Amino acid sequence: MNNLLGPYGKATIILMKAQFDSELPTVSAMKKALKIPDGKYFRSHGRQSYQIQHLEQLLEIIKTRSTETIYYSRDRMSTDYFVTVADVHSDIFAMMKYSAQIIAGFNLTVRDLAELNELLNKRSRVCNLRCGPASWVKELHRNIELARDMDVTDETILNVDIQAVERITQNYGLPSIEEWNQKLDAWYEDHRWKTTLEEKGFDTNDQSSDPSELNLSSLMGAK
Repeated sequence: MNNLLGPYGKATIILMKAQFDSELPTVSAMKKALKIPDGKYFRSHGRQSYQIQHLEQLLEIIKTRSTETIYYSRDRMSTDYFVTVADVHSDIFAMMKYSAQIIAGFNLTVRDLAELNELLNKRSRVCNLRCGPASWVKELHRNIELARDMDVTDETILNVDIQAVERITQNYGLPSIEEWNQKLDAWYEDHRWKTTLEEKGFDTNDQSSDPSELNLSSLMGAK
């Protein structure tokens, strides 16, 4: 059983952020807004934090288009998350009221989370392949400075062709990283919290580039 998703292995997860608990919409307010039978809040840094971190890693990769390994979000995005029944859609007008607290939402199953974990792991491994070569130019400059401080006269160190190394390493691994970034884009698009209008095909081609906006700006105008 996946404790994040409950006994049935599927749920709607909504990431929230608030400085104080009083800033979060109450469970009753969420039930009314989403027309759901029940729901519950949990702390993002609690027992299921590693799965919440995977969702936050995804959001950061999509937003920043990073080419680095991201094991966790640099700035913890959420403070809490709301769990309710599976396949709940956002009501655009009701949720505008809580847009300051809502970061993103997902309709998820156990298989979906396993797929996301695999995608993130494979992307990290590709990023690690680039990590070493990407630092060669910086290391060569540092070695030259150290060699001069030590009065080393070795021409292979002092006169290494840094420009040639830079040409080789500048784009090393970037196409592969972008390939995995695009696979994460596709996963996000498949599982992100969609409005009922989007499910019906309304304005699906005009999507916000920032996942934290939940496509509210494309439907209602920018904040």
